[in-house]
Amino acid sequence: MKFRNESYYAVSLMWKMFTTHVKLFKRPLRTLRAIKMQERLEALEDILGFDLLASLLGVSRRELFQYDANLDQIPEIVCQRFSFIDKIFSILIGAYNDEGIRQWFLRKRVQLSNRSPAEILKNN
Repeated sequence: MKFRNESYYAVSLMWKMFTTHVKLFKRPLRTLRAIKMQERLEALEDILGFDLLASLLGVSRRELFQYDANLDQIPEIVCQRFSFIDKIFSILIGAYNDEGIRQWFLRKRVQLSNRSPAEILKNN
């Protein structure tokens, strides 16, 4: 009888795990993207700071705080800029420390006609 209770417990535990995973997969894809975007936004805010990130995204600091609170309010153009900056950030994080990443965006480059990547992103 003890064996039956243990197997029943194991089956019920597996069923709970399965139903939990099914519920996660039933979430709207937009919700899962929003969770990922929230995590990436927080990482960028931690390393770049609010002022630099807001200027790279082409929004004010106040708007960035609003977007941080409610990701559904972010306009499409800001989402595209965020995605582009996030890709650059993902490449830089493997080669630079936090200060180096901030400096990379602010350092002027000969290849960019003596402008920094931040200046280029602000103007586009």
